[in-house]
Amino acid sequence: MPNLSLPAITATGQNTLGFILSNEVWTNYGRRCTIGGCNDNKVSASLDKQPNGTFELSVTADYTILSKTIDQSFGIFTVNITTPGTYQLDHKLGRSINFIASRYNQSYKEYGNKFSNTCSLTISKLDTINRIIAGTFSGVLYNPTNLGDSIKITDGRFDAQLIYRK
Repeated sequence: MPNLSLPAITATGQNTLGFILSNEVWTNYGRRCTIGGCNDNKVSASLDKQPNGTFELSVTADYTILSKTIDQSFGIFTVNITTPGTYQLDHKLGRSINFIASRYNQSYKEYGNKFSNTCSLTISKLDTINRIIAGTFSGVLYNPTNLGDSIKITDGRFDAQLIYRK
């Protein structure tokens, strides 16, 4: 396994994302190969205005080591967060964190913020002119098929170039 380090907390569009999961660093890493070809696992962030006037925000990243059949995904998905601030991520309000521990069919495992007030997101910078979004996050995520199975994310941070569609 690679020796990864947590990216610094920045707000300049560095395209970084990382957190501590089970006392180990998780960050975007590797290359994902699909029918469309192979691409580096980059951080992706977008803020999209919907026809009803609401905004949908997503920040995602992946971690892949093909030789060890490791293929993981992380994402923050929210609605109506359009200014810096601290937000509780409540899936009932359309605000969630998801972690897919394995994408492979034989061992697919997903975690999400099933309960209210278990995850928080702080947006420190949301600049639609220069297209930069940055922030921190933490929380406890649960396996929806076994609520006794949970993971804790700490020291989460991201700094990404923002795709802004109004």
